[in-house]
Amino acid sequence: MSAVTAAHWKLARRYGRIPFRSPVNEVLTEMMSTVFSEEEADLAASFPVRPATAATIARAGRISAEAAERLLAALDGRGVIASYAADGQRRFMLLPIVPGLFEVVMWSRRTDPEARRFAELYERYYTRDYFSAKPNGLIKIIPVEKHIDTQVGVLPTDRVSELIDSHTSFSLTACCCRHAADLRGEPCSKPRETCMAFGSLAEFLVDRGLARKAEKAELFEVAERAAEAGLVHLTDNVARANFLCSCCSCCCTGLKIITRFSYPWMIAKSHFMAAVDRAACEGCGACAGRCPTGALTIVDERVNLDEPSCIGCGLCVSACHLDVALRLVERPRYAPPNTRFGQLAADCGLQAIGPMRMVADRFPGAYQRLRGVVEKGIARGIR
Repeated sequence: MSAVTAAHWKLARRYGRIPFRSPVNEVLTEMMSTVFSEEEADLAASFPVRPATAATIARAGRISAEAAERLLAALDGRGVIASYAADGQRRFMLLPIVPGLFEVVMWSRRTDPEARRFAELYERYYTRDYFSAKPNGLIKIIPVEKHIDTQVGVLPTDRVSELIDSHTSFSLTACCCRHAADLRGEPCSKPRETCMAFGSLAEFLVDRGLARKAEKAELFEVAERAAEAGLVHLTDNVARANFLCSCCSCCCTGLKIITRFSYPWMIAKSHFMAAVDRAACEGCGACAGRCPTGALTIVDERVNLDEPSCIGCGLCVSACHLDVALRLVERPRYAPPNTRFGQLAADCGLQAIGPMRMVADRFPGAYQRLRGVVEKGIARGIR
């Protein structure tokens, strides 16, 4: 195992400054040591808050331009930092811990001791520390499409088929959460190759050997098989998302936070929720067995729904052999996805501050104006 050095502590503290601020402690620091060498960590810790060129990062890290370019090329090649071209120059920035660094490390499908240690540390960090930073609604649920009632106001963002159809380039790779569970010695029997990416993200992953190219027709088939296997569709909480995961409640850390710690804000619920007709129910319990959040239970030989726990995935409707006992209905006071990633980042940053949830609920106009100010600041930072 790589030794934890002062450079790794320095990098962990730098991660605390990312918009999705990561709590800094010994677990995060050891995670850094499994991904970054001491030399890489020292340079990465010097990244400015805004995306920066190799020359700027070299000055910040007080190393030569040649050394910075060599290290940045290695980090970018592994996908553990992000980069993009603008104004004829490439700019680099750190990835958040999640979604970001965790997925990249697991998508590499490494099985060496460093990867196993990373998976163990991540599980400890995410369930004990990271969710305490209260990331809110970064990802959202998309329900099983065939159970959506077309009589209600269905949005394009409610359908997996429309999400896939809105893109022209695609990739497919193994589920990062289930690979992490394998590395921890907690294997899962659910399908593996279920993580989809679209557009520039798909190209980023394929270029770095983290995913394979896929055709649109194959993704439709994968999504259907995932739903049949009882997996929950998750994607970016934006109007035009760039990934789709199919998650199980035993491995997906987001779903586990909801069930273990009763933290419903972790994932934005879908536009729909389950509706129960107790009189039509035969009490077989198939729906309760399939619900990933325990929202359904059998009481007095009939199904009972705990509405606040329902995420609207539609898996219960798939499990029911009756046509009338369970259905999906439109969720009251549903908040549509953000139209831009900047809005999503602003929301996540603001609502990590506890009182901001109250402001958003009670004074939506004031909250939207504040979010606009934060979003403009983020936009200036990534230019």
